[in-house]
Amino acid sequence: MTTELFLSELREAMEGSVSPSFVNENVRYYEEYIATEERKGRQEEEIMEELGDPRLIARTLIDTAERGVLRGPEAVYEEAAPEDEGEDGDFRDSGMRITRVSGGKAALVLVCILLIFILVFVGALFLIGSFIIAFWPALLAAAVIWWILNPNRYE
Repeated sequence: MTTELFLSELREAMEGSVSPSFVNENVRYYEEYIATEERKGRQEEEIMEELGDPRLIARTLIDTAERGVLRGPEAVYEEAAPEDEGEDGDFRDSGMRITRVSGGKAALVLVCILLIFILVFVGALFLIGSFIIAFWPALLAAAVIWWILNPNRYE
């Protein structure tokens, strides 16, 4: 099988099942992958044999897209063995847990972080302000003394 035939079969198998942008993105991914492998000195036949049936790849991509694992340009292609998948659908790898966060949850987390930042900033301003209020006579006296003793005042 040639690269052109592989890519056209991949495109045909996905068209109508997923969005055109998803089809284009994945065809472009495999096109770039094949080109990269050829630049490494690998033969086209070897690469095609490694990739396998483009219709099977298309079916896997469609199934994955339908489950909602891949979402547009931020899609990440990972290989995971079935034993790596937990009960809740999250993948575990060498003790690390990878969790998918929806846009709403991510926005809520960002708002919480922003509120914490604002509270810390306001608290710092309050502490600085209370310090100035508590010591304003001493600060004022120090400023007057510095102004009187400053030798550069007359230049």
